[in-house]
Amino acid sequence: MTQYRLKWVHCMLISALLCIADTGSAQPAGEAGKWNGSFAAIAEIDIRIHDTYPGGPDWKALARALIDLEPGDTVSSDRLEEIERALAPLAQVQTDTALRPDGLQLIFQLTPHGRIKTIDMDGNYPLFEREVRNAMTVAAGDVFRTADMPEQRALIIQHYRDEGYIDPQVHIDWKREPKDGHYDLQVKIDKGAYYALDEVRLKGNQSIGDAALKARMAIWRRALFGLRATRITKQRLEQDVRRLTGYYRAQGYADVVIEADTTARGPRDRRVTCELHIQEGPRYIIHLEGNRFFSDRKLSRDLVLFEVGNRGNIGLRRSVNQIRRRYLQAGFAEVRVRWRESPPAQDSQALREISIEIEEGRRHIVEEVRIQGNDRFDEKTIRGQMLTRVPGVLRKGAYLSEVLQEDVAAIQALYHNEGFLNVRVSENVSVDPQSAKVTVAIQIAEGPQTRVAEISLAGDLPVPEARLRQDFQLKSGEPYVPFALQEDEEALAARISPLGYPHVEVAGEARLSGDRRQADIRYSVAPGPHVQVGQLFVVGNFKTRPGFMRREMGLETGDDFALQEILEGQRKLRNLDIFESVQVHSIGLKEKQDTVHLLVRAVEKEPYYFLAGGGYQSDKGFYGRTRLGDHNFTGTAKDIWLSAALSQVDYRADAGISEPRLFGSSIRADTAVFIERNEQFNQDFGTDVLGIRLNFSRAWGPHVSTGLGLRYERREQFIREETTATTAADPEALEPRSIVVATPAVLFDNRASFIRPRRGQLISAAVDISKGLDNTLDDFFKYRIEARSYYTRFERITLAGRVWVGYLQPYGGDEPPLDQLFFLGGTSTVRGFEENLLRFDAEGNPIGGRLAIAAGIEARIDIGRNFELI
Repeated sequence: MTQYRLKWVHCMLISALLCIADTGSAQPAGEAGKWNGSFAAIAEIDIRIHDTYPGGPDWKALARALIDLEPGDTVSSDRLEEIERALAPLAQVQTDTALRPDGLQLIFQLTPHGRIKTIDMDGNYPLFEREVRNAMTVAAGDVFRTADMPEQRALIIQHYRDEGYIDPQVHIDWKREPKDGHYDLQVKIDKGAYYALDEVRLKGNQSIGDAALKARMAIWRRALFGLRATRITKQRLEQDVRRLTGYYRAQGYADVVIEADTTARGPRDRRVTCELHIQEGPRYIIHLEGNRFFSDRKLSRDLVLFEVGNRGNIGLRRSVNQIRRRYLQAGFAEVRVRWRESPPAQDSQALREISIEIEEGRRHIVEEVRIQGNDRFDEKTIRGQMLTRVPGVLRKGAYLSEVLQEDVAAIQALYHNEGFLNVRVSENVSVDPQSAKVTVAIQIAEGPQTRVAEISLAGDLPVPEARLRQDFQLKSGEPYVPFALQEDEEALAARISPLGYPHVEVAGEARLSGDRRQADIRYSVAPGPHVQVGQLFVVGNFKTRPGFMRREMGLETGDDFALQEILEGQRKLRNLDIFESVQVHSIGLKEKQDTVHLLVRAVEKEPYYFLAGGGYQSDKGFYGRTRLGDHNFTGTAKDIWLSAALSQVDYRADAGISEPRLFGSSIRADTAVFIERNEQFNQDFGTDVLGIRLNFSRAWGPHVSTGLGLRYERREQFIREETTATTAADPEALEPRSIVVATPAVLFDNRASFIRPRRGQLISAAVDISKGLDNTLDDFFKYRIEARSYYTRFERITLAGRVWVGYLQPYGGDEPPLDQLFFLGGTSTVRGFEENLLRFDAEGNPIGGRLAIAAGIEARIDIGRNFELI
């Protein structure tokens, strides 16, 4: 009986343990109460959105796409944490759960984040707004968090302190816009006083005087010429330290160490004393010994210790290696380079005398290159793969073992590309003991050539097999090249992927015959699930219309998902030049869902702008220009603007609008109305013009563009001074004239820089097809061709050449009026002549013509600090 009871208790304990284990692994749906976080079936998903702002995305649809759960799915607490992390960058998330008899109820409560709409700066001068913004870790378009503002304030304060200000004060205020729920930030900066340089003290400089060192310090020069009121900054001081360090090293002090310290006289004193503590170290004297082939001057370029220093003799060892490398490249295979230090004299403790000893040895010159065993390729083809060659007009014939090894690899690659998979290439080098002439023998064992026999495809092909075969590099009967098999795999994937199969996998296999002369190719294709584009959500667009952004991306719901098209759409948005950044994120691609939604996160640029500038040009005199506008007008990337220009010879005002992508195409359209008065130097007439223009342009790549301009002008020429030319002019030319002009043009521009080009060409050609509406004075073709070229042979010298040709061909029978002729002379056309006075009459008045040719060449010498001497 006792034994029976023990068995019964034992069974009860086991049953209890099993029940506990079962309830710990899952929570039955039939039990109502609190959910313990284990896997449970979902009965209902409730998404609640609070405080949405107008113009935002469909938050419920976006949340549903990110949550990616449906009733009937199972979920755990870990999965909910992943969902909350995915939603957190977009909204504040609160997830509530309730366990019902029919399953788990999920309630997601989302409050979309307000974002930073604008950041306005007040009092930032003399620092640029962009400079202050870069010091911050938040920008327009980022999520606004009140807790981030103290950190931003501290960052701006630290930035101004680094710029030399003593006690800058920064206040950041924010206001939420009731219309859209976003925030405008107002940064108010009270810079206060700044540290100005009072004195520079140098300590430890024994070999170079104070005057020579101070003259090379920018902060000292600024203080000297700025009446000692120049702001001293940490960055400028560091630049001066680097500049002085480089100067010391150039004088032979490779071990120099310079440390800077700035101190103010008192806590309220704005004057700073800058102390430079200089440890000069010994002065290095380098002797080159044994070099006969290379001169001391050439080898001195390899003494990098005077550029990077010589701490721990690292610079000296690098210099020795540089010299050795130079000799090896010249064919001195036996060269030996080492350095030796002479003991210092008793009276020259601050001197290190280093001798670099060079044993050049014999120079190995290739006398002959023999090719043996080649049958498939002739010697000329094989030698074309080699850099090891006998001396010639443009080659010295130096022998380098490393280059020969590269030649062997190049010959092997040549054979591999023709299907010789087992080719063996060996080299034999013999050196004449007397002359050091080198004979190189290349021995080739070609082996059999492998050709492609059959090509087959296996798997669920979403594309007709015939179309896929068109992309193959490997073809039946042609040589089998292993790397082409991999390229064919990529080509197959690239053909299938844009059709909605982003997860496609292609595996190629080559089966060689026993004699290795044939290869059967088999491609196995696993396309994966077919994926379509779901909804497109946009966040961060305060002014830009979501519909416009969708149109620019060129994607619609239900399209086949093509990663390349997604990236192309992202590129198109970035090229609109209205965004600081654009990122497109795919929702569900990683999880291999059938529908992938797209989330576009954009950071807009400030849409409104104001530009102003001025200067002096020889053909205009003193001038000023201004322009204001909105480059995201109506939220569709249109640029609407007003501009005005005034100089000593003309004034002009324009009002226009630009469309970067006309009807969604790659054509840019600009239209404007303008008014202008032009009275050029030394001309006895002037012109008033009122008109409207419409221009179309298209880029055909990074360097070529074409354009078509259409223009209507109401033009009136007036006489400024009675001269022979104006007296002989047609009286009709002085009456108002209506003109229509069409101007096709083409432009090629591959200059490396638009501001200071140092290489490249600029070639343009255009023709004005002009028609007068009131008479035939303005019936003509006006051709203009210009070519500019830039070539930099030396680092600071750029040669610039220009050729310009203009030709006016009337077709109406009348001579064109003066204001349509070409005039040459002046800095921009023919130097050495006053403006427009290359040709002039007996009275000294300019003479225009129907043909103009100008050409010139100049040397532009960079003299530093963004100045050029021409």
